Amino acid sequence: MKTALMVIAFGKTYHAYAKRMLESAAKYFIPHTPVVFTEHPCWQPQGVLGFHVPESLTYPEATLQRYRMFHSARSTLEQFDQVFYCDADMLWVDYVKGEDIWSEGITATLHPGFMVERTCPRSGGIIPSFGEPERRRKSRACIWTCHQNKYYCGGFNGGDAKAFLDMSAVLHENIETDRKNGIIAIWHDESHLNCFLWNQTMQGIGPSKVLTPRYCYPEDYDGGYGWDGKDYPPILVALDKSKKAKTVFEAKQTHNL
Repeated sequence: MKTALMVIAFGKTYHAYAKRMLESAAKYFIPHTPVVFTEHPCWQPQGVLGFHVPESLTYPEATLQRYRMFHSARSTLEQFDQVFYCDADMLWVDYVKGEDIWSEGITATLHPGFMVERTCPRSGGIIPSFGEPERRRKSRACIWTCHQNKYYCGGFNGGDAKAFLDMSAVLHENIETDRKNGIIAIWHDESHLNCFLWNQTMQGIGPSKVLTPRYCYPEDYDGGYGWDGKDYPPILVALDKSKKAKTVFEAKQTHNL
């Protein structure tokens, strides 16, 4: 199965994150072609399929514009059977098999912060398992009902190339419509992703494959999200960006020597 692994990296900090993520993917991820969207391609490792983005996007534009980038690269990406996107500030720490993530539609990852309903230790209020969806009716990302019980993270997703690129086209259009109406969804592209998958679920489709927090495992997770880390040994770690970059990947490499 011909597979692409996409990453977006703008600025030196994220160039460094992306480089290390791709190095870890070369060891642990299934055989793949790395695909990088960046304003400055000189830092990229050999063997990378690069797309030059002429403007250097900052937050939140870099995340809001991701589906525009994927849509604009469709003629190249549709040559793959499966395509996946991974945040730059992630690290692969265990092996992945194709059957673990390949799907006939969209592969989505449950958000680690909303796996289970739990009580907020500060306020004493309930943190629901359906996350923090966009509720403003004016937004194309709006999920207007509480009748959903899953919330997906934006850090790792993908699946069948046609299905993913069709979704990217829809999300790009929805984000542009919001922009014209002066709206930015509460959690940017992640809000739009969740709305799309919620609509699919309402139509009896939904994601073809749902991954656990093993594919978005918070670095140094201490159980604060209400699930036991031992139940989901990490495969893909979401790095704590407040820490310096001696990483879980480097630690595991040392451990495996």
